[in-house]
Amino acid sequence: MPLSKFSSTTGAVIIAAVTMTSATVAKADGQFLGGLVTGVIGGALLNEAARNNKRKKQRARSYSHGTRSYAAPEVVQSRRTTQTSLNYFGFQAGVVDGVLGPQTRAAISRYQAYMGYPSTGKLTPYQTQILHSAHARGTSGGYETNQIISREGVRGLLETQERMLSGAAVGTGGYAGLPPEVSRGVDEVAQAVGPSAEQLVKKAGFIQLADLNGDGDTDYIIDTSDSGSTFWCEGNACKSLVYVSTASGYSRNDLMVSNAAPDSFACAGARCAVADAEPRGDDGTYLASTRGEAEESLPLFEVEAENKRLGDYCAVTTRTDSYSGIAGVTAAKAVLGGEFCMARDHAIGTGLELQQRVTGATAAQIEARCAAFGKQLKPFVTAASSKDHRAVMNDVGGYVVESGMDPAQMITSARICLGAGYRSEDMATAMGSALLLVALGEKPYGELVGHHLAHGYGTPERPDLSVQWYTMALDSMDSGARAVFAPGESDRDLLLREATLELSGVPGAGDTETTRGDTTLPIFEVAD
Repeated sequence: MPLSKFSSTTGAVIIAAVTMTSATVAKADGQFLGGLVTGVIGGALLNEAARNNKRKKQRARSYSHGTRSYAAPEVVQSRRTTQTSLNYFGFQAGVVDGVLGPQTRAAISRYQAYMGYPSTGKLTPYQTQILHSAHARGTSGGYETNQIISREGVRGLLETQERMLSGAAVGTGGYAGLPPEVSRGVDEVAQAVGPSAEQLVKKAGFIQLADLNGDGDTDYIIDTSDSGSTFWCEGNACKSLVYVSTASGYSRNDLMVSNAAPDSFACAGARCAVADAEPRGDDGTYLASTRGEAEESLPLFEVEAENKRLGDYCAVTTRTDSYSGIAGVTAAKAVLGGEFCMARDHAIGTGLELQQRVTGATAAQIEARCAAFGKQLKPFVTAASSKDHRAVMNDVGGYVVESGMDPAQMITSARICLGAGYRSEDMATAMGSALLLVALGEKPYGELVGHHLAHGYGTPERPDLSVQWYTMALDSMDSGARAVFAPGESDRDLLLREATLELSGVPGAGDTETTRGDTTLPIFEVAD
């Protein structure tokens, strides 16, 4: 329910809670998300919202005059607050007039996409709470607020508010204690049906709990057949939203089933499939996958990851002194491997030097925040092993543009996370940071992406795609870009070109084209 509908009491509770706890939190770890603050503010928001919502529903939502209908004053004011909040966070909604026209709807969709919600252009009460309360927090200022903005940018307030309202910081969830991912699914279902999200979660059978993938954690099934709507159903099967626990949160699987129950699904890791494709029961009910007939679905097997560490490889790898006469793919990979390890060492050294000048964060905090950033960039890292480099950079470029952050700060922070990723053997963070640096105009870092693809660290081996990244980096230096790795070695670019050509064996494989460069990149303040 929109925060514009909250009473003045709510504002007083929020301000008091923030004021009373600011010193304690600052002394703890410089982070805002203390358990006490989260509990006080989250509880005040949700309890007051519930009381106000009950009172507001008893009042008229619109007024009529002749043949025209007008929104009630509180509705108009809520819409104005929505538009003001969207503009504040950089999702341009245009003029604040209380009318949800196409521009405002588009801005809402951008906000939803940034937060990971379905981009419907229509806010749910939960999404409105986050948007309005984060805006109120940003405009009220305060020590904790300023710390969040300095570290994560103004949009960091949105994510902080989401964690508060979902209770993630104190080990609880959103609706009825559900994890945030599951709460979003409830919102999505509620948008297409009559009952509210709060009513749906109280409905018996709508949400089922079980350990589906055998990892010891609770998984969740949202059975849309219990929503009272045929929107999600086809024939006698309805879509089930299946959320299985992973190390980085809950992974969602959409599957069509009839009479959904925990034994309807076979899950391994983050993926689930329908467990039974044959008719079941006397009524002939059946189970089917959203990708077609269940018997045609790809069987999913859990395979233990190969223990392949870049640090171990570099411990026994040396650089070559030969800048000519490279013959064969094996020799080319050996030469490039030596350059990879040298570049890795350089990145670690640069990252540590910058990290020592970071203010307001410990080394452990920096590494943790860089690891979280790496998880956000994992989809781009995965795409690099299957897509043309230009398509990948277009995607990463859009990610950068939507962040609204200062490019110079982003470059510095990405260099810090690049080194942190290599030190901790977190290849997603390392490769993701390299991709971000390239998107920010630092194209010589494309060499690192090429190394990862050529040698298979953090990604499947794709020598053919690695050539594109090597060539882009080399072409940028030919065009005047400053060399990043071993800049004093004038012949190094010749070595890389010769090895790259030998690696490809395909004329034109390295052709490149100039590409353009919400991010959750942690922004670190570095002292001069």
